[in-house]
Amino acid sequence: MIIKSIFTYLCIIILLQQTSQEHVETQLEKAFVQASQQNKNIFIIFTHPGCGWCRKMINNMNDESCNYLFERNYVTKYFEVFNEFSFPKVRKDTPGAMEMLKKYKGEKAGIPFWVILDAKGKLMFDSFKSDGDNFGCPTGNEVPDFINILGRTSTMSEQELNIIADQFLSENKR
Repeated sequence: MIIKSIFTYLCIIILLQQTSQEHVETQLEKAFVQASQQNKNIFIIFTHPGCGWCRKMINNMNDESCNYLFERNYVTKYFEVFNEFSFPKVRKDTPGAMEMLKKYKGEKAGIPFWVILDAKGKLMFDSFKSDGDNFGCPTGNEVPDFINILGRTSTMSEQELNIIADQFLSENKR
């Protein structure tokens, strides 16, 4: 009886978790309104909770040294995507995230994968480098290209872009 109760309880929790996430399209509709009202672009990151590079990207962007720069210039959305190797298996994609990832041809690129859209939804940049590889979380010689993209999609000054570059180049962050 106790095992049956625990199993039922776990099933309810999983169901609630799956049904509580808003669909990507609903989240984007709100992001487009916010971006338009605040004169910002939209920075979308496809991520996975078990991905170390995803955590590094998110931690870099949310670091106190540069978080305010991203918040001032972008409406940032994080969409979780999973595959057959994902753990735990009970987690699900943000509804609609995999379809959106495919729309931007990122389903085979690895994660994190990111795109920057204007307030009307037009793709400005994605995380593909000129050679077709995915930046993911930019490191080393990828950081200047990432900073160039940020400079072209924001109102950040050179000094502010350097703050972000320093954060992404820091070897002490994980």
